[in-house]
Amino acid sequence: METEELRRRIMEVLEYDHETGLFRRTVLNKFHLRASQEWQNGTRVGYARKRYRAIRVLGSDYQCHRLAWLISYSEWPSEQIDHINGNGEDNRIENLRCVSPAENNMNTRMASNNTTGFPGVFRCTGSKNFRAMIRVKGKLIHLGCYESPEKAYAVRVEANRTHGFHENHGSQQ
Repeated sequence: METEELRRRIMEVLEYDHETGLFRRTVLNKFHLRASQEWQNGTRVGYARKRYRAIRVLGSDYQCHRLAWLISYSEWPSEQIDHINGNGEDNRIENLRCVSPAENNMNTRMASNNTTGFPGVFRCTGSKNFRAMIRVKGKLIHLGCYESPEKAYAVRVEANRTHGFHENHGSQQ
């Protein structure tokens, strides 16, 4: 199906609120005609799918952030969609940007297994020091060892700026 035709058909059954990022049903799905409130006109739609919300519409599953882009700009995103604030549930159009995979990796959350509380900072094995590191274009760069995680993180923050990482990179959202 052509992009504009798909957009038109989706907009016949869904409403997207640019300010809240929520999708709501505008008509009853002919396959779900039961009278329960979950299928009422105006009901929020979508389901949790890993870190992002998705919607089953017109017989296919779509990620909500990609539908938001389609509805807002009348085209599919040419690359990946980055949630600027790191919250994959926040599909407000102002929170979405189309970026390359490399740019998207420069705005990721802190790893869940991080033990220092600072992104890009690790305890040096067999030492009381902390190592600062950054990965740029697939290459791991050692930024030095420091006596505190705060000092190592200050170096990492400067490296983030130097290499063009997003200001939210490493946030705990």
